[in-house]
Amino acid sequence: METTEADVDPSGRAVAAAAAAAALLPTGTAVIQFASAVDDTPTGPVLDVPLSSTPAQLTALLNELLGAPPLGWRPAPPRPDGCPPAPTPILTALCDAVGAADASVERLLRVAYRPQAAFRVRPVSRCTASLPGHAEAVLAVAFSPDGQVLASASGDTTVRLWGVPAGLPLATCAGHRGWVLALAWAGDARTVASGGADGCVRVWAPYHLVADGGGAAAAAAAAADAPAAVTKLVSGGADGGVRLWHTGTGRCERSLPPHAAAVTAVRWSGEGAAGGGGLVYSASRDRTVRVFDAVAGTLVRVLGGHGHWVNCMALNTDAVVRAGAFPSRAADGEGGGAPPPPPPPPAGARATGSKGGGVLTPAAARERYERTVGRLGGERLVTGSDDFTLTLWTPAVAKAATARMAGHQQLVNDVAFSPDGAYVASGSFDKSVRLWDGASGGFVGVWRGHVGAVYQVGWSPDGRLVLSASKDSTAKVWAVRPRGGGGGGGGGGGGEPRGRGRNGQVGPLVAELPGHADEVYAAAWAGDGGWVATGGKDKVLKVWQH
Repeated sequence: METTEADVDPSGRAVAAAAAAAALLPTGTAVIQFASAVDDTPTGPVLDVPLSSTPAQLTALLNELLGAPPLGWRPAPPRPDGCPPAPTPILTALCDAVGAADASVERLLRVAYRPQAAFRVRPVSRCTASLPGHAEAVLAVAFSPDGQVLASASGDTTVRLWGVPAGLPLATCAGHRGWVLALAWAGDARTVASGGADGCVRVWAPYHLVADGGGAAAAAAAAADAPAAVTKLVSGGADGGVRLWHTGTGRCERSLPPHAAAVTAVRWSGEGAAGGGGLVYSASRDRTVRVFDAVAGTLVRVLGGHGHWVNCMALNTDAVVRAGAFPSRAADGEGGGAPPPPPPPPAGARATGSKGGGVLTPAAARERYERTVGRLGGERLVTGSDDFTLTLWTPAVAKAATARMAGHQQLVNDVAFSPDGAYVASGSFDKSVRLWDGASGGFVGVWRGHVGAVYQVGWSPDGRLVLSASKDSTAKVWAVRPRGGGGGGGGGGGGEPRGRGRNGQVGPLVAELPGHADEVYAAAWAGDGGWVATGGKDKVLKVWQH
């Protein structure tokens, strides 16, 4: 069960429908104990409640026990007994979970809850700008952490920068001599890195090239260390190499022990390494993920288990890292609670925790990251592979996998954690988008609606909506939770499609975004939730709003 006060629908229609449905439910009671889905901490006393209790009624009861906000800023201790299996969702009434779990009403039933974001993102539904300019397919798109600039990478060897509010071109960054395959913004939003098939990693300021790093055939690039004055970059290439760069000088500071095949994805984490430099993760076609100490340049561990190429990976801290040094509803909202008050200013200081305009100091950004990791109960990594499976890891502390997630019928193209770490979305060549539990790796549901391979998936900042881009020339927006089941997705308009995901455990198709003339390769949701960008084979970049 997932709950928050904002999800209780006050409308008369919903109350009448719930009452009618409750009349058809079995009588009797069950003994329950609410518990946090993050750390299993019991909440409130043991209760004897009717089996006909609806999600809305359980939500109201839980919020009364919790008070507001539903969950404070206490860091969650590590789970002592590992991750539990994926919970059975309560869709219509408490009896759903009792029957599905084969539990007895005479035994204590654990009802897990996870607070949802206090804000709600409205689903995008209309194209507000079509931006031509690229001469070849658009292969990657990325919004800057401050939400003001959109970067697009193309097979025409250029990176283009666009002003988000006006939808106007800002600059064309030329210099690559091959397809530009990857983009990553620095956490200070001053630079964006691009990796190309020409073997170069280039770093651009919004109007000019500031550094050029060569040597590896770069197939992926990722910015490091989100707080201000970001100067570190990690890249991985087709030669199997993983390199650390200084973006101010353009020099390679360290070459890490190489993979035996091409590197497909890299991440820079703030976890677990001596010296404060964090860990670097690299996924490869050699079927492994490697964990490196960024300061010492040493190999910490090798994560093996996939039977084929590892295509993609994601961290449950991706949302707070992408936010960098800027305020973010996804990173600051912490799944339903209000942000903590800022610390008192030091003597003689004019501002606290920010550099003006809301930009965080390095210390404040780091504190937000640590708070997020504590709330999530530790860092988790998920990988997707050509072997049709996903694997969940706790890479900073363990070599063994937490869970193996099977169900796709073809290779997995992309994976993404929800901003609150509660779920994982995956897209595959089998034309489906699947939803998984972010803590246990348990299967939650599947969306079927695309008629071509799904190339990329993404999340709205509130974690209620999933975005998918497909070979079928469309992007689609899906609601994570069914209507009436502890909160629907995205605010719901009367014209929304009524279809549901498998077994009703995931929500319906909320919006279909047609208009591209060919395959949609890339899609991204802006950090404030107001914009979605898509690009593909038709060489056009499209921007969508509610």
